[in-house]
Amino acid sequence: MSDIYERALRAELTEKHIILILAILGGMLGADQAYRGKIFLALVKTITVGGLFIWYLLDIWASARNASVCWRSYEKHLRQQSLKD
Repeated sequence: MSDIYERALRAELTEKHIILILAILGGMLGADQAYRGKIFLALVKTITVGGLFIWYLLDIWASARNASVCWRSYEKHLRQQSLKD
């Protein structure tokens, strides 16, 4: 059970960091929204050039926050596992 949970946490952590990288590198063109499956929002973001830069910055902030929360959760799991061993 713990191995499955750890794999799920790792997968979520990887996905959140991929979204963060896409938000930074391709956020002005809506790459992060397209990766999430929100094609309409990606098109709107592309047409408005990142929502006149404001939407771009908010997406980076939100993605960084989500990645940070996910990292803390994974780190907490690793600490609990090391205490059990």
